[in-house]
Amino acid sequence: MSLYFHLNKFDVIQGDIVNKGQIIGRSGCTGRATGPHLHLSISVQGQLVDPMPMFEKTSDQLIR
Repeated sequence: MSLYFHLNKFDVIQGDIVNKGQIIGRSGCTGRATGPHLHLSISVQGQLVDPMPMFEKTSDQLIR
């Protein structure tokens, strides 16, 4: 399960099936965040895991 935090707008709801490249929300600055950003967490069978191995590209390649 993917978890997204600090969004100020949601374009999908829990249970929606999304497609690659689909916008799911807009990053924001909620809670104790000091600036707009996305906090992504991945849970597998109830345990948080490092999401980086799931991505083909490094963060430098993802930033446009």
